[in-house]
Amino acid sequence: MTPSRPASFNSKTRQRFFPVHSHELSKFFSLNFIHVFVVVNFWLLHNLKDTLVVATAGSGSEVINYLKIFGVFPASIIFVIAFSWLSNRYTQRTLFHGILSVFLTFFLIFVFLIHPNLDALHWSQEQLQNYKDLYPRFRWFFPIIGYWSYSLLYVMAEMWSAIVLTFLFWQFANQITPVEQARRFYMLIASFSSIGMLIAGGLTKSVQMFFPNDVDGQINFLMSSTVFFIVAIMCLYHWMQKNVVEDAQHYHPDHGKPAKKNKIKMSLLQSFKYIFKSDYLAYIAILGISYNISVNFVEVTWKNQVREMYPAKQDYLSFMGDYNLIFAVLMFFIGFLGSSFVRKFSWRHSAMVTPIVSLATAMLFFVIAIYGDSCGPVFGLFGVTAIAGSCWIGLVQNLAAKTCKYSFFNTTREMSYIPLDAELRVKGKAAVDVLSGRIGKLGGSGIQGMLLVLIPGSTQISIAPYLALCAFAIFFLWSWAIKRMSFKLNALTDKPTI
Repeated sequence: MTPSRPASFNSKTRQRFFPVHSHELSKFFSLNFIHVFVVVNFWLLHNLKDTLVVATAGSGSEVINYLKIFGVFPASIIFVIAFSWLSNRYTQRTLFHGILSVFLTFFLIFVFLIHPNLDALHWSQEQLQNYKDLYPRFRWFFPIIGYWSYSLLYVMAEMWSAIVLTFLFWQFANQITPVEQARRFYMLIASFSSIGMLIAGGLTKSVQMFFPNDVDGQINFLMSSTVFFIVAIMCLYHWMQKNVVEDAQHYHPDHGKPAKKNKIKMSLLQSFKYIFKSDYLAYIAILGISYNISVNFVEVTWKNQVREMYPAKQDYLSFMGDYNLIFAVLMFFIGFLGSSFVRKFSWRHSAMVTPIVSLATAMLFFVIAIYGDSCGPVFGLFGVTAIAGSCWIGLVQNLAAKTCKYSFFNTTREMSYIPLDAELRVKGKAAVDVLSGRIGKLGGSGIQGMLLVLIPGSTQISIAPYLALCAFAIFFLWSWAIKRMSFKLNALTDKPTI
């Protein structure tokens, strides 16, 4: 059976909103379900890590800045080094199952060993407060040590995003999906990821009914759910290897060979030299760094406002569940519109949507957060407090920026990898995706962390004016990288309209 089919559809409506041929359905839906399950875990872990780190007594959103610097970034470096070494020795299938097994083991240990014994493993609130009083400039470091298991969970949750969601899934998808098919599949996959958000939001909200006033029971249930979905992902990936990858109808070896065939072997040093000599990869890295720094500035400040409004863990967790549900509905509709947008307009126009929307909404949020007291009478007309208004404006900003990320940013970024050779697609993607995301968040966290240390008595809100100025400057760097990237991409594909 030949792998190519005529590019025709039964109706113009299907061509516009669901451009998947009948013979492609099994490949599309199996890929889609893996992505949905990965997204479910991403949002469950997102809700859990923020609730435990931000809403625990003695901690706060300021702690996130130092966790990303001293926890998440070193873990990312270790992953890139380990993956580069392991990729020369094991197949992609073995690496996929091995990496997921690491996450599975940690979450099982957390549920059954760590979480039931927190009183014995963590500092008391009195001990934590004593250290904060003794060293006030470094007061946001001590919750990381005192609540070390929460810190470790935060790092693992961030690694799930960087390794499984951003890297492992898309590496597999790019391997088995040619460019023409990717233009039709990827925006739809992004759209259907809203199902994962709905499931995560539904689970987060439902635990409020099953375990009322029992935040420990809620956390155990959600952590156990992540274990279930990891097992489901591993089973579905195994099924795809047997029924899709080995089927010539679905897999085009010319567009991405398995790692074990004709594999180019490079040392870690050679790999990094090769990557950083490529200005094409450098532009991709700038896109990721710009997005992560700008979003990090707003998100940490917004979480500070949410903590002020919902200081109890169960209330904070419930708010995150609401956030998931709203995001899922919005993402579903925007995703389908985005699919049509990417196919109709150029790569450059599609890529510019995210920075424009992110900047506009970020400036609005910072104005409300900084001048909240002055805006109090205005919010009073709507029957809400200034802190509530800041929370909901921040929610709108977060929804707008992340909807664009999953609908436009991720899709255009993944399309930019497809024309590359096998070596750059695998090792280049590993280094650029993980490191650009971590360096972006490290840069954002580093700026905020330094401000919190250098300015006595500073809080996340008091440094917000400086963050707004930095976000504005980053927009211009982001726009420049998109312009340069579009020229490079057009040259590689010989399609000036991409």
